Amino acid sequence: MIEEWLKYPVMRAELDRLHLFEEIDARIESWLLSLWTKYRSELIPLSLQLADKFLEMTSGGFGAAFGDSEGELLYMLVRERRPSLIYEISPNSGYSTNYLLAAVTRNGVGSVEGFEIEPRFLSQPTEEVILRNLVPLCDPSRYHLNIGDARFTTLERLRTETPDFLFLDSCHEDFFAEFYVKQLLPRVPLAFVQDIVNFDPRPAPLTEAYYLLAYLQETSTRFLSLGLYDDGLNASGVRNELRPRRPIRSNSVVFSLHGSPNSPELPGDFLLQCRSDYAGTISAEAIWSYPLNASLVCPSVMKSFHGHEWVRPEDRYVRVWYGGGCSDEVVPRFSDLIALKYGRGIPLSQAMVKRLVEFFERYDAYQQVLVMEILVTAGHQEVIVNLMNKLSVHSIGGADLPMRIARIAFRVGLRMCMMEWVERGREAALDTSLAVGYRNLLQGAALLIESGESGRARDLFRDALTHIKEREGPTIRQANKELLLFCVKRPSFFLLLWHSLVTFADCIVVATFLWGRFLVKMQERNPVRTLAGWLQPDDIKGIRSDVRDCR
Repeated sequence: MIEEWLKYPVMRAELDRLHLFEEIDARIESWLLSLWTKYRSELIPLSLQLADKFLEMTSGGFGAAFGDSEGELLYMLVRERRPSLIYEISPNSGYSTNYLLAAVTRNGVGSVEGFEIEPRFLSQPTEEVILRNLVPLCDPSRYHLNIGDARFTTLERLRTETPDFLFLDSCHEDFFAEFYVKQLLPRVPLAFVQDIVNFDPRPAPLTEAYYLLAYLQETSTRFLSLGLYDDGLNASGVRNELRPRRPIRSNSVVFSLHGSPNSPELPGDFLLQCRSDYAGTISAEAIWSYPLNASLVCPSVMKSFHGHEWVRPEDRYVRVWYGGGCSDEVVPRFSDLIALKYGRGIPLSQAMVKRLVEFFERYDAYQQVLVMEILVTAGHQEVIVNLMNKLSVHSIGGADLPMRIARIAFRVGLRMCMMEWVERGREAALDTSLAVGYRNLLQGAALLIESGESGRARDLFRDALTHIKEREGPTIRQANKELLLFCVKRPSFFLLLWHSLVTFADCIVVATFLWGRFLVKMQERNPVRTLAGWLQPDDIKGIRSDVRDCR
């Protein structure tokens, strides 16, 4: 079912290409329900073993950051397709490997090739760590690990073999996405990539996600975003008997490229020239084929090309993100919008403003929010008031987008609208399947304080504390840091931390962080100033800015 659905892209009309995300498809929803029903008897014992393994790994300091529903889908896709060779890029300490290897073991055919850049975890050899973290349902003889940079270790193996399934949860930067879009994805029938689409839906705030989604939009490549279906799956009851391990929303996508964005031949030595330790001269072929990778070795290469030279679909992101620009005549799409949002490469001309407004209703909800953020930052408040009534309200979920819309409403003076969106974001953020819902609640609290609603802000802050108590180890530590930074800027909120999970150690971490940032600011402002010097007003302003940025 999934491969047939992915095979036929959305209509290639310009109207459809402006949409980055699709809405829930009844056919896919029905197919997913049938999968969970079909494999329930296998998933129950697997969930029991993995729940114990998750606790063992996290208490031992090993990473296990893979959600339950996406792990289950990964298992079922392998069971359905029965691949003979699976590539897993960056297994870390092996938690996600369990889903792949358990399915391969049950199939009785196939193997898993892992590619990990870290040779050791917690001073232990990586392969030993992964094998020790496999549950009894896995056959370790079907697993092999390759140590090294996956950009090169995979290519060595591709000279003699071809995988038929790819699972990737690796480096979240665009240069790595450039590599796997051009060399791995065209060679596998089906790819499963994590940390691309957060539930709202919206891209994960990572340049990897920006590059990949920009390419998928440019080529009208359909993809399945599992997070859209989490609520329906849970409400149906098909997952009720499964023991929770890490019950967060999925941020994975499944897709197939249906063709290569470049030559299907394996790259020559010019890719090796893009290694960070390369000391020779980078060839024009290397720069042209892998501009983002080449820029790691020679940052100036981006300045040597002009916009008209970037004509391939995978180049649109590179062109606008790294300064090549975008003409006023083209229809702004996802690449252009994120470049405008973050001030990268494209000037916001009056002609561009006119186009953003003209095409507003043809964008999906996420891109509409981007457009409004771009315009409000540029001071076009009067335009925003009109666009607010044209939002695709029905397709906005989660907590992040409502909080962002609330801030836009505040900046254009729509107070009641702001309060409505804050409340909508608060209701969504209380869902503990949102791993960082507490962060959205803190954002809402900060906005309410700015608008003079301090009492309501305290309610959201308490909600954030409640949300954090539902988190596990590493997330709690990061959340506590964000709580303390929030309170540093708003000291009256320190009293609300009583009976929270914030520890003295968390306070030391934040104090050390702030002190380090302060010393950097001191050094930047006056390199000869010593620690015996006194604090200037500009230094205080700089520290406040740092705290705000880390909020």
